[in-house]
Amino acid sequence: MTTSGKINMKIQALPQLQKRIETVSVRESYRHHQTLLNKVRNYWIGGVLEKNSSPAISLSLEERLDAIEGPIGVGWETPEAQRKILPQGTKAIDLFDQLGEGRSLLILGEPGSGKTTTLLSMARDMLDRAQADMHQPIPVIFNLSSFWRREKKTFADWLVAELQGQYQVPSQIARSWITSQELLLLLDGLDEVTYMPLCVQAIAQFSQQYGRTEMVVTTRLREYEMLPQRLKLQGAIVLQPLTPEAVQEYLAGAEMAGLNTWLQSDKKLQELVTTPLMLQAIARAYEGMDF
Repeated sequence: MTTSGKINMKIQALPQLQKRIETVSVRESYRHHQTLLNKVRNYWIGGVLEKNSSPAISLSLEERLDAIEGPIGVGWETPEAQRKILPQGTKAIDLFDQLGEGRSLLILGEPGSGKTTTLLSMARDMLDRAQADMHQPIPVIFNLSSFWRREKKTFADWLVAELQGQYQVPSQIARSWITSQELLLLLDGLDEVTYMPLCVQAIAQFSQQYGRTEMVVTTRLREYEMLPQRLKLQGAIVLQPLTPEAVQEYLAGAEMAGLNTWLQSDKKLQELVTTPLMLQAIARAYEGMDF
């Protein structure tokens, strides 16, 4: 066979070779995608959220548009227009879904109000969607307490380091996911960051560069309100103190009847039971006791 004939054969084989390379690449990407989803689910959902066998607590939500930095020129006639108690039974993920493409949400609350639990509940639904459809963004939970701005890392660099260290994702894959905006960032505990204002700035700079990346951020209300700068997100909610109805619902059942009766007659105890953390702690402390 002549040299030109060999060259022609190689040229003809190029499309098949390219197709094989693309097939391997897609297969490899799928494996990394599924592996990350499994790790997030096993650690955070199975190991944290579902490890607590207590019944779910019904939380009331207040929309708080004054907690975020809105687009320039957008305002509200009265402060009340920025705050709205959402219908009973509304979940955080319901509001998140309504925000559309590029959605982002801030979850605020007092200590023990259920911010992390709310985030993990959202993550569980998002993981179900992502495992059913590869085109859905990949939900990944990050604890913001490890963000240390003095290292001079950008927020994207920090995400790569966290994906590599916490989830064993190769840095090249992690970087490609961030660049192509395939991740859904679930950022827990802004109030736990040593330098909160610098972290807020870093998130703002990241969002400026990767505007289609969806995210949810949780933080304590009081610490957030003291910040000089607000996060520029699409929506914000504040988890409300437990209503008497929510407490009654949680304590329903014969095993909690004694505690429920005692609670109705003790005003001081009622004042304590305003957060899921306190309600669960009291229920565990008095479980099985006679009244």
